[in-house]
Amino acid sequence: MPRTNTAPPIDVQAGVGIGPVLIGASRASLASLGFTQRPSSDPHVVHYGPYTVHIGEGDAVDWVEVALSSRDVPAGLVAYGRPLPVDPTTLKPVLAALGSCDPAQRTEGGERALCDHGRLTVIRSSAGGISVHVSRPEVAPAR
Repeated sequence: MPRTNTAPPIDVQAGVGIGPVLIGASRASLASLGFTQRPSSDPHVVHYGPYTVHIGEGDAVDWVEVALSSRDVPAGLVAYGRPLPVDPTTLKPVLAALGSCDPAQRTEGGERALCDHGRLTVIRSSAGGISVHVSRPEVAPAR
């Protein structure tokens, strides 16, 4: 599906963050971004606009995740200066766009592939949705 939004794509930076949500940012700085906040069943996980964020020790962001969905991110995502596929149905085109990922591994909840030494993970859930997850390597998702 072609991108029709005039906003720039959201930048995914391995080990740093996604768009304005940065690893290590405080909960207060997230609130100042102006996104609608939705709670989660996990008290450490909060949804800010299209972003799913884990708040860890020190009330700071441990990881951030966003779906590769035209509905959630109409402007799309860019990683390493390359656009990521919009609404992919498999991990293959996402991993090809990223170029520096380990082979995908099956998990209980779908599959995942670690990229850039675990600082960026591509996840396909059992429901079929695909997202990118950015964290410090020691907080890579176990899904």
